[in-house]
Amino acid sequence: MTRIFPWMALSALAGLVTACTNYDETQSDIERAILPNSEPAFVDRFQSATQAGKPQLKIYIEKFDLGSLVVLDSERDGVKTWISTDGATFSMKDEFLVATGGFGIGLDYIDADETRALVRAGKEGPATRIQSRIDGNDKVTVTTYQCDIKNQGYADIVVGGKETRTFIYSEDCQSLKDSFQNLYWVIPEQKHRIVQTVQWTGDFVGNIATQVMK
Repeated sequence: MTRIFPWMALSALAGLVTACTNYDETQSDIERAILPNSEPAFVDRFQSATQAGKPQLKIYIEKFDLGSLVVLDSERDGVKTWISTDGATFSMKDEFLVATGGFGIGLDYIDADETRALVRAGKEGPATRIQSRIDGNDKVTVTTYQCDIKNQGYADIVVGGKETRTFIYSEDCQSLKDSFQNLYWVIPEQKHRIVQTVQWTGDFVGNIATQVMK
């Protein structure tokens, strides 16, 4: 595993902002690299949501060095599902990934409630994470990770064109087969709101970085 320490992730997220600056709403970078066969229905859905002024989220996929914007498609029970023009989806709760879809090998379900509770409370400690994955043969595998949550200190980042002071929380997770590190940028004064993340999705897509628009 390649560990993504805070200073490395900050450099990667600088690329996220640059990559999204000149984003073309009619053609997704994710689509061109991962899902080349976009359906018109997804393009229409994306454009309709964008024109309606729905919230957008910046996405950066480190492995493919690609940045894109996704738009809010639906929200239910606190889970927001974001969609790109190619139909790739990212379901998130309080900026924690709950599931991904449209990549061929996706995360069917993620239970990171213990980590989310610690980070949202500004606390450190152990947490258990459960991830359910569907492979290319439609086989479901469930993996349990033991994680360690730590406050790595503060970092000033630009969110919505404004420099903002955040604290970075790391989540180091280990199973019997693999390990990874997630990162969360938190604003304590805003009830520990998470504005930026780097989250691992698996070997196929790797790390996905996200940043809120404001």
